[in-house]
Amino acid sequence: WPSSLLGFASGVRSALVQVRGKWYRLKGCGNHDQGFIVDVMGSWKGRPVRNLRGCCFEHTARRELFMTNLVAQVLARDGVACGNHALGTYEYTALPQDPLPRVPRFCAVFETRGDRRLGDHLLSGLEVLLPHLAPLSEAELGILRQTINQQRGLDPNDDLTPTDFLFCLDHVSPADCCDASLAAAHGSTTMDSLRLKRNLSIPDDFQDLWRHVVETLHSSMPVVVGGTPADLLRCLFALLWRLGYECGSVQRLINAAGVSWGTYPDSMGQHCNAHANNMIVLPPSARTRDCGDGSGGSKRALGKVQLLAPVDFDMAFTKETLLREALADFPGFPQTWEELVDLEQKGFEGTLAGSDFLSTGVSNTASRQAISPDDPRRVAFRDTLVAGFKSGLSGAPDKHNEEFEASWAPSAFALLELGLILGSQILA
Repeated sequence: WPSSLLGFASGVRSALVQVRGKWYRLKGCGNHDQGFIVDVMGSWKGRPVRNLRGCCFEHTARRELFMTNLVAQVLARDGVACGNHALGTYEYTALPQDPLPRVPRFCAVFETRGDRRLGDHLLSGLEVLLPHLAPLSEAELGILRQTINQQRGLDPNDDLTPTDFLFCLDHVSPADCCDASLAAAHGSTTMDSLRLKRNLSIPDDFQDLWRHVVETLHSSMPVVVGGTPADLLRCLFALLWRLGYECGSVQRLINAAGVSWGTYPDSMGQHCNAHANNMIVLPPSARTRDCGDGSGGSKRALGKVQLLAPVDFDMAFTKETLLREALADFPGFPQTWEELVDLEQKGFEGTLAGSDFLSTGVSNTASRQAISPDDPRRVAFRDTLVAGFKSGLSGAPDKHNEEFEASWAPSAFALLELGLILGSQILA
């Protein structure tokens, strides 16, 4: 029924509402603007599987409330904030015209810290921006190609393998381009191109904000650099490393506590809920982390800034509640907890590498028209994300944190805002 609350669509079946200065996520309030619908997804024993779409169910809503609170407690030990705070559920009254009216349908309610997703909003927007940040010549692209191969420990003259194909190469690590010596492009500064919005489609509602953020980027670049494409690439890579490192750290903390984000097989295929779209981008007001009393330890190792926070635990489960007997029906799927966690971690890594092979939640297609998958700039982009992820997953201290927070943070925050503007029209 019509409501006095103004809601903003968030993904396929959720909405955000603001009440008394706080934002709430209503997960399960209709499939787009279609209400509750029935869709056929997959088959089981030769018969189509019909799914009621647009709502939560009692067991999924309660699972997400419980697992969200559990994950929040786990992350809080290291000063990491969860994206949602679980509040409760709402059960809809079935109407005669509703499909499958005897199936109870629910909405899960959370107080939320953000909405924009890392994968389809931020990373896609940054990849659209990438050729404009670094309009490198063919010669300079060749130098970057050699640099990536050197960082990977390969012959500089080898063909460049896209990041999502590194799984096929044993003992080859992704390049950390924060450490790379990048050739500076010549000619007019990139700032002029960004100001003029050449070949960039900026939504009308964001035109003024775009101009403001570009000027912020220009004024916040460290004085030791001059705003050349190479300087902006260094800033971008610092941001990408940090994003990847936070993803890897969250994945490590969750798995170490005996929790899976939701990796399992069923009649529709294999699912991996650990992916880039289940990390939300925090607004500026929520980016300061609780580092404790300053006495050291893991809280300080993660730095003072938190850019991302995890969400979406309706498919999560613990090591103790894993239905091992159900896995026997899927002999090609991992049969032990350790194998499942390894697959989950590789699934998350794959979405950062640019693959959608395992994840059902990230398309990684929105920016492919803007830049080719084998363009050295995109390979460096994705390699640095994955290198940061692997470092965070290992538990190693963030080796770039001090430089990021001391030199790059203001400029990186501006790049983040530009990426979100370019990704604002994508439905995740």
